[in-house]
Amino acid sequence: MPSWPQSTGVTNGQPDGTISSARILYILIVTRTRRYTDTAKSLARTLLVSLVPSILASRPPDRAPLCSRDQQPHHWRKKVLRESFKTSFEAGEPAPWPCPHCGKQVLLAEKNNVTATETRDSRDARRHEDWEPEWIEERFTSTLTCQNCGEIVVAAGKTNWEPQWDYDEGHELWGQVLSPSFMEPAPPIFTLSNYIPQAIRNEIRLAFALFWVDSSACANRIRSTVELMLNELRVARFAPAKKGSRRRRLSLHARIQKLPAKHESARKFLMALKWTGNDGSHAGEVLTREDTLDGFDLLAHVSKELWDPHPAALAARATEVNRKKGVKKPRP
Repeated sequence: MPSWPQSTGVTNGQPDGTISSARILYILIVTRTRRYTDTAKSLARTLLVSLVPSILASRPPDRAPLCSRDQQPHHWRKKVLRESFKTSFEAGEPAPWPCPHCGKQVLLAEKNNVTATETRDSRDARRHEDWEPEWIEERFTSTLTCQNCGEIVVAAGKTNWEPQWDYDEGHELWGQVLSPSFMEPAPPIFTLSNYIPQAIRNEIRLAFALFWVDSSACANRIRSTVELMLNELRVARFAPAKKGSRRRRLSLHARIQKLPAKHESARKFLMALKWTGNDGSHAGEVLTREDTLDGFDLLAHVSKELWDPHPAALAARATEVNRKKGVKKPRP
């Protein structure tokens, strides 16, 4: 279903607030139905029907086409994960995550493949005089199928219904939005390149799965990944034993501080991931998905910094060219 069009921001040097005003009206009056009378809601819909076609028809020809956020240029993709990563999608539309098998972003849950049952509280709310479809809350199960490789992902969670505008028919309708709290196998939140050691990739995949279920447990799994990274880098796990005493296990904090100088730039990222994992371990600390997405951002960066062979290979090539004072072999 087409999403609400976005304003390009400026018309003839002046801020373009027409579309934004219509969106605000739409959100405040149409979607916040519990605060407004039926007369106000009816007026909002009538105004919307008359306003949208005139806005689109009067758009200057030199304006860029209106498009949804997903259709914007790739600068949208450069934002940090907590701003760009989506945790819900519309039934019948492609899910916004890559396939866990082939990595292509073509997972699809067909509408006839979604089983949803309304919750008790939602059924009770139907007796309210101001009830509208946006009050509906359901629990769903579904399978998402990759349109590229055929992989199957099982998803479960909750649904809600959101008002949308059908530009072809010229009226409002309601779309079912799915918000998973379980996915198996879990889609990768960032690309796991083959240069990352296998044990670390396996641990990160477990963190991907926990992202949907429990943010604190996910943060703990990210912390475990840091421990595996230090093992892979051969950082000592025990302090040297003193005469007549047993050796003492080093804390994760102490191990990170023992990183060799060549990994100095990675130390602050690993320390931040350790603190994130600690927060996930403390009773009473409630982490959010945005917190764990911050952790995944840091984890993706430090994984690339520690194991991506390309920067080192390029540096070696530059050294070689400088030594030869050119790209050709020196003449005898």
